[in-house]
Amino acid sequence: MIPFYISLHLFDPLGPIQAAEGGTYGGDARLFVINAHSLAEALDAVLELIADQSCRLLRIGHAGPLADYLPDYFPFPADVADLAAQAQDGPVSTPAYSFEPWGADVQSGVSIAVLDVYDPSMEGGEPYAGEVTLAAAPGTPEEALRTLLDVLEDSNVRLKKLEDLRESAEASPDEYDDDWPLLEIVAEAGQTAGPAFSPAFVYDAD
Repeated sequence: MIPFYISLHLFDPLGPIQAAEGGTYGGDARLFVINAHSLAEALDAVLELIADQSCRLLRIGHAGPLADYLPDYFPFPADVADLAAQAQDGPVSTPAYSFEPWGADVQSGVSIAVLDVYDPSMEGGEPYAGEVTLAAAPGTPEEALRTLLDVLEDSNVRLKKLEDLRESAEASPDEYDDDWPLLEIVAEAGQTAGPAFSPAFVYDAD
């Protein structure tokens, strides 16, 4: 097993009660560190932790091997070395950093994420180290993530990193390359009630 990081936003039902006087609660930002055999396993474990705390996942900004963690991935105080040491005994996280409401007022019912994956079926031809794609799936960010993890597992594709898991209404087409038509991918996921993927950007070196 190796350590993975997951930088996320969640909604805690107790948050409005605990919010600073005069403040409006929108959610909490936390950085989790967890030892697991794969990123998919780490994400699944954190989803269970959140559910056990009666919290709701709002967004995952970045997730991947802790060796690839950068300070920009979590813009709050975080002693990553200390978290890694504590994670030897089980999943750990930073304290919750509350923020005020932001994002889309109207939900689309489809969530999106950028997936960095490794597909063994691509081996043997041109040099190949992985590929990056924009994915969409129906439901909340948590529901969409579970769908996408199931698709990857069924396809024997390994998830290397994940970025920007969120409600698609929070995203703008201008954020993505022309080869990743956000609105078309979201529409396809909504119409088919299943996952949809952009063309993949294949790369040959990590």
